[in-house]
Amino acid sequence: REELDNAVYTPCELCGDKSPTWQINARRAVKDNEGKNIHFTDAQFRLLDTPIFYMPYATQPLERRSGFLIPSPAYNTIFGAGVEVPYFIALSEDIDMTIDPIFYSNQNPLVFGQYRQAFGFGTFNAEGSLIKYKKTHKDIIAEKRDHFKLPEWRGHVFGDGKFNLTENWRVRAEGGYVSDKTYFKKFDVSGWSNKPALTSSGILEGFVSQRDYATAQVYHFQGLQNADK
Repeated sequence: REELDNAVYTPCELCGDKSPTWQINARRAVKDNEGKNIHFTDAQFRLLDTPIFYMPYATQPLERRSGFLIPSPAYNTIFGAGVEVPYFIALSEDIDMTIDPIFYSNQNPLVFGQYRQAFGFGTFNAEGSLIKYKKTHKDIIAEKRDHFKLPEWRGHVFGDGKFNLTENWRVRAEGGYVSDKTYFKKFDVSGWSNKPALTSSGILEGFVSQRDYATAQVYHFQGLQNADK
């Protein structure tokens, strides 16, 4: 057990005089070597050395384990204010996932999920989201005007993997599906909101020799533009 006054904690690698990405400043910190935790009293969470919020008490694990991550505020001009409460799940040394619900003031909760796994011969990652959508007044008007119907359950799923079949051959694949063409923009899903299409692909590659290379590729596109059906 170690105790410090006016402590500063960060897991980030320090580089000269640059501030770490995030840190916790606390009036008092107690390091629990047996429980592998640090307990902070009268603490302040800082992002790029800028105070973000105050915490009368907080605990930070010193090893990889399941538990809640730091919540963050969320805001959408249509769905109102919200809060994001991520939960990290360590399934094993090479498998983990994150469940990340967002609770809005004017919409049902939106749940994101991520799955990550490393193999001796490759990696696999997957993500997805789901919401039981509560239609707005504008949605109802748009449905009547444009003759379409929004699904009650909206969401997406996407995965990518890289696998070495032999020393000379490998497979790369990525792909997924989204419930409707306006979903990504409506919820401002990171990495997808400005894409014209959701692209799925599979690539088989062979490095036959130092001079010869063989490949076979297949693609599928799900359009996300207004003109796409």
